[in-house]
Amino acid sequence: SSRRRHTRFKCDWSSDVCSSDLCPRNSASTRCPPSWARSAFLGAFPELGRDVFIHVPKCAGTDLTINLGRRMPPLPTMLEDEHWLSQDDFLTVMGGVARALPFHDRVFVYGHMELGLYVDRCGLRASDRVFSILREPVGLMLSQANYAIGRLRQDPDGRDPDTAATLRLLGLARMPAEPTDAELKSLTARALLHPEFCYANQACRHLARGSSEAFDVAIDNIIACDVEITTTAFYEAWLAERWGVPRSARHNSSETLLTTREALRLYPDELAQLTAEEIGRAHV
Repeated sequence: SSRRRHTRFKCDWSSDVCSSDLCPRNSASTRCPPSWARSAFLGAFPELGRDVFIHVPKCAGTDLTINLGRRMPPLPTMLEDEHWLSQDDFLTVMGGVARALPFHDRVFVYGHMELGLYVDRCGLRASDRVFSILREPVGLMLSQANYAIGRLRQDPDGRDPDTAATLRLLGLARMPAEPTDAELKSLTARALLHPEFCYANQACRHLARGSSEAFDVAIDNIIACDVEITTTAFYEAWLAERWGVPRSARHNSSETLLTTREALRLYPDELAQLTAEEIGRAHV
């Protein structure tokens, strides 16, 4: 109906960034939402089609979720994140989503989630659409590193869990006061090359099953689930053609502290070793 087509979801969730980029709330008042929250909610509304976005970090996903989250009721992974929602918050949000459902034919399911686990929990029907955005490995890792150090500039003492983890991995008590450009580049490089910090095989990790990073498992899932894949290089054109969004605002893009050219010039061997296997897979 025209009512369904032109009704926009009014909840402000579409302006939120993805759950892994958000700081956990310290709510001590109530219990956390259950891990099966989304699957139970989706099961209660089987008539709704599902647009399922497997969000590989630093691949334009936040921009996409903002655009699509304004068009249909969103169900993000943060609904099942024990650090993000108290029970009161969970019930408030789910109540808002439930009230919007009568005006929509489809629901938007998204987040940093593993495709295989999602299918196991929620199932996949013929009417469901699954899609993901990928990125070349060096650019993805560098964006992760730039984002992490950019976050430290906002929270130099590590008050938030993500910045606290960055400081811990880098062996720092706090971000240097008024860091120079050289210090920022050095910190970004340390994050880029840290074995526990940035890794190239994000796509396989999210598109596979059971925390497996196996390429063949990810390919099997892509085929079995008929996953629509685009890349950041073609994202703008895909956004316009697939969803009718004429221009991307590039929400949540990382501040560029260390450029790709600088990283490849300074650390060619290290980056080649870290990304050799993934680059080969990307060409497939």
